[in-house]
Parts: sequence; structure tokens; C-alpha cells
Amino acid sequence: MPKKDDSNRSERLELARRLHDGPAQQLISLGYKLDEVIGDPDLSNTNRRLIRQARLDLIDLTNDLRDELYLLERLSIKDAVAEVRELLVDLDIEVSSPLEKLDERTESVLAQIILELARNCARHSSASKFWIRQERVGNSVIFKVGNDGAPGLAVKSYSLGLRLVSEQANLINASIELHSDRDSWEYAIKLDSSAI
Repeated sequence: MPKKDDSNRSERLELARRLHDGPAQQLISLGYKLDEVIGDPDLSNTNRRLIRQARLDLIDLTNDLRDELYLLERLSIKDAVAEVRELLVDLDIEVSSPLEKLDERTESVLAQIILELARNCARHSSASKFWIRQERVGNSVIFKVGNDGAPGLAVKSYSLGLRLVSEQANLINASIELHSDRDSWEYAIKLDSSAI
């Protein structure tokens, strides 16, 4: 019989997923559309100011929702790895061990990034392998998340999900870069020493 805590956690994660995949992404998409309107050279200055204020209000709302999602979701890397294994059940999953201990917020955001990249792999890739690797370089820790399927998509230029990954990385002052070739793609997420 499942424990009550496990049941509550599953319900929280499901609610967080539905909010992330629905309203949160819709708000961010709406923000990008407003950015396009603000950039229209034919827009009057008065309307530009009004729309810019609406955009700033939307950013506040999106950040408030993101904070609430964080409280609902609060994942560990271990939780994310377990979900990746369930999501990509037919793939060979490689995980570095042991993974670096991070502060709670950084770990949760990094776990969400890993899950978004795994969801992207499930939707858009013909991969047979998915990996989560970690290495220490000087005072930084770099997590490398990738697969051997179709090449990845540029973080800032294509899908809303991948733009969200970039924004999440910014929340924890991490940098994220895509490295790809014909046979694989890999995102390198670099954390500085303050996150460790």
C-alpha cells in the first residue's frame, strides 16, 4: 500500500506538471507575443508604453506562478532521475554517480531543467541513449544532459520549452550551452561555486 506522503507528492507533482504545461507556458507565450507588438515601429508611443506596462505586469504574474510551481514541485536530482527513467523507459539511461550536493533551490531548478530536456527528447528525438553527466571544472560544476538522437534545438531560438530551460538556468545564475553534431546533442549547464 502506497504511503500517504508518496500519494500527496504524486498529486503535487501532477498539479505542478499541469500548471507548467498549461497556464505557465501560455503566459510566457503571451509575453513573447507582446514583445513582438512592442517592437512594431508603427505602434504609437502611448500604446507602446501601455503594452510595455502590461508586459511588466505579465512578467510579475509569471514569476509569481513560477515561485508557486517551485513550492509545489520541489524536486531533487534523485527525483528527476527516477522520472526520467519512467519517461524514457525504452532508452538506455546513464547517470554520473555520485552527483554533486547542491543547495535546495538550485537542485530543484536543475531537476526541472533535466526533466524538460527529457520531455523534449521523448517528443522530438529518435534516441536510444540519454545521459546526465557531471564534472567539476575549477570552482564550477557542469551538468551535461543529452541524447544520441536527432540534433537538439538552439535554446533561445526554437521551442517554448527550450526557452523556458534558458530562463530556468537564469534563475540559478547558471549558463547553458548546446553542443551538437550529426549523431547527438548535449546541453552543458554550468553552475558556479555559490550553488554548491
